[in-house]
Amino acid sequence: MSRYKFKSRFLLLYVFLKKEATILQTSNENIASFWWRVLANFIDGVILSFVGSVISIFGQIIFIVGFGVDTSDTPDESGLYFGLGAFLGALIFFIIYLALYWLYYALFESKLGGTPGKLVCQLQVLTENGDKLSFKRATGHYFSRWIPFYWITAMFTEKKQGIHDILAHVIVIKKSSSPVQVPKQSL
Repeated sequence: MSRYKFKSRFLLLYVFLKKEATILQTSNENIASFWWRVLANFIDGVILSFVGSVISIFGQIIFIVGFGVDTSDTPDESGLYFGLGAFLGALIFFIIYLALYWLYYALFESKLGGTPGKLVCQLQVLTENGDKLSFKRATGHYFSRWIPFYWITAMFTEKKQGIHDILAHVIVIKKSSSPVQVPKQSL
């Protein structure tokens, strides 16, 4: 190989790598920081706690009236205060809360690009390719949050992704007025 061809190929490779590095640097500036995500989760927690408390208050009223729960301090024949009715009531509330949290995260992330907490913090949830999340992917993203300490990897990964983000192939970015450049990953 002649010296000229070597230099020209090296120059093309250098230009290509410099361009790729610029794209990666630009996209990393758009990645949401760990602390912005913590703040967004705190806001979502406040909203969900309020909604959950309202549901709980109405649910307890319906439970007491509907099941005719004896509120006296004496246990029934089985030695339990509420028995099967309380168990069924707790199970129903668990299912309601599970559906509330699931729909909150999945619907907001798939329809609006983020939960109210993320929207207040100017964050957006996208696929790693830069596309909007489908409801199916947002559902997977929510349920992968059940992995203990799912958020801890977000402190150490380059794209600030938690385990739930990695499993769902999702990134969280800061919204900007310019189009987002997300680096394409090679397979």
